[in-house]
Amino acid sequence: MAILESTNLSKSFGSLRAVINLSFGVKEKEILAIVGPNGSGKTTLFNVISKVLRPNQGTVVFDGHRIDKLPPHRITHLGLARTFQVPSFFKSMTVEEQVLLAAHFGGKNSHDATTTVSDSLGFVGLADKAKSPTDLLDIYGKKRLMIASALAVKPKLVMLDEPLAGLNNQEVAEELGMITKIREQGITVMIIEHNIRAIFAWADRAIVMHRGEKIAEGSPPEVSKDVQVIKVYLGEGYF
Repeated sequence: MAILESTNLSKSFGSLRAVINLSFGVKEKEILAIVGPNGSGKTTLFNVISKVLRPNQGTVVFDGHRIDKLPPHRITHLGLARTFQVPSFFKSMTVEEQVLLAAHFGGKNSHDATTTVSDSLGFVGLADKAKSPTDLLDIYGKKRLMIASALAVKPKLVMLDEPLAGLNNQEVAEELGMITKIREQGITVMIIEHNIRAIFAWADRAIVMHRGEKIAEGSPPEVSKDVQVIKVYLGEGYF
């Protein structure tokens, strides 16, 4: 059963067509990878779904609710959370305060929010950093803080934008293990990633985008053998 469905979704910036008539579904409790070269429209897709950007056309239905006309906080309250490519936090806040802010944005009352913050920080391994300023975290810590903030809204689906970028091999393995545990909690995961070898080992399905369009969809082994996908990544001269 699909928890999220996009139909003919499009987004343009003047003459630049960033997402073009994109239709797809996300099954409950799966890990769906969104991959493609730089500039293929992956992050724009996330921005449109989460309503950071308004689509030019098309519909998005999440958990039975049409969300393409809703404001971001309403979408979050329905149970859709996301992270961003570049971690960005309030430098004046501690790690704990940042996650508490996310919990309140997700509609939690004070009592629930306090418990949620503790659970989220423990899940990502940042409980010992709760009182630390956010700007003292290294890149791996900041990525974990983004995930903790996303989990603090108690999502049904979480969209992760390049969570492996800038991490070493050990950190990549730990991050992928964390993503698996998120799915084990019954949360659906959509993930944008350039580390295809790593994410294909963990994803259930993959969608490949190129120049705003979906050029392939299926299991990682299926899409990795797709002729058009190979051309996009290796060039026409590969054949």
